[in-house]
Amino acid sequence: MKRTVIIILTIVLAIGLTACQKTPDDPSISTKDIDNMIEKATVEPILGEAPQETHETLEIDDANVIISIDDTLRALLGAPKKIIYEIVGKNGNLTINIDADIIIPNVYGMPVARVSKGHFSDDDIKRLNETFRDGEVAFDQSYSGMGAYAQYQRSSTPNDPKELTLTQDDAQTIALDVITKLELSDFYCSGKRITSLNNFNVGYYVTSRDFYYIEEPISFEDYEDINDFYNATGEQWMEADRNIYEFMFTRVINGIPLTYTNDEGTMTPHASDLRPWMYERILIAIDDKGVYSFKWFSPYIVEEIITEASALLPFSDIQDVIISMLPVVWSWYDNDERYSYEMEITEIRLGLMRITEKDVGETGLIIPVWDVIGTHTYWGTQPDKPTPLDALTEDRTYQPYMTINAIDGSIIDRGLGY
Repeated sequence: MKRTVIIILTIVLAIGLTACQKTPDDPSISTKDIDNMIEKATVEPILGEAPQETHETLEIDDANVIISIDDTLRALLGAPKKIIYEIVGKNGNLTINIDADIIIPNVYGMPVARVSKGHFSDDDIKRLNETFRDGEVAFDQSYSGMGAYAQYQRSSTPNDPKELTLTQDDAQTIALDVITKLELSDFYCSGKRITSLNNFNVGYYVTSRDFYYIEEPISFEDYEDINDFYNATGEQWMEADRNIYEFMFTRVINGIPLTYTNDEGTMTPHASDLRPWMYERILIAIDDKGVYSFKWFSPYIVEEIITEASALLPFSDIQDVIISMLPVVWSWYDNDERYSYEMEITEIRLGLMRITEKDVGETGLIIPVWDVIGTHTYWGTQPDKPTPLDALTEDRTYQPYMTINAIDGSIIDRGLGY
């Protein structure tokens, strides 16, 4: 039986929820003009009352991330610790189960900063070359206009066998030591995972010969059917694969690290001639032999902190956007009659990201955003195959289902950067 949206009123509140304001019919069309954004951010800043100590004397970790503070911001936003909802699409093919922790930084206010495209200084280049002496560090100060890019890759092949013996904690210590040697005290480890070497490299501008490590590559001429060729090369590719630890570092602004996602910011609208601008991030791959690869994408120049405490919509407005727009954004799941989809939203996180003004691309703002995070499972029949598709689950920890501007409630396309 199809069910309508169910709102389970078992929400633990830090304080009573602020009265809802009207949500735009389509938040995605709200303006993202930089000047308007600054005006909105600074009209009614949200800033909790700090105790006797100042921001400079608060307890912070080695990356200048504030780690000791109360729930002042949560209370000001009227944000609960958790929300529980269920949404069913009108066609019944999509069910969205929200049982999500509401994650809010332990700070008094969320900043807005202006950034521009940076480059690698002579000191950066010197430190990188000194840190990675056993291999060549490649630099590109423009990377086709998308931002500067630096990469080191160890000359020796990955560890063998496939399984890692190094613990993730020990691997993270190695990655943090690299950050320390490079004097990048304003970067924070915003994500980590165990992945395959091939997955780490795919999509990050590294050619296949850098990570296949196949002694005798298969020749296309040996196969009459192109599908047989691809199947054979795929098996050989997987056989050559190795597990690896990946650590993702992002810049810290006023004690708050930018949220890491898999989005690169390299999409461009078809009608635009604008060069995309990659998001700044540092990826470090570690195996049993130590650092296998280091990649630093598109360093920012922090031009100014526009406000230390931006105006923010109450959480009640944000949850209205989530409830109304999440099934709309993912309506193609509900319209797909071949499969059933079940989305599990486990976390709604307040953090920072960089946006750019549409059709500008050289400067941008770091602003507060809400990311909707979880997993989804799908199963069903396939028209061209006799057997049904077994249930498959995709983890989207670093690929939010929705990103919402915390200042005005508009929906942000992380691929486009606005």
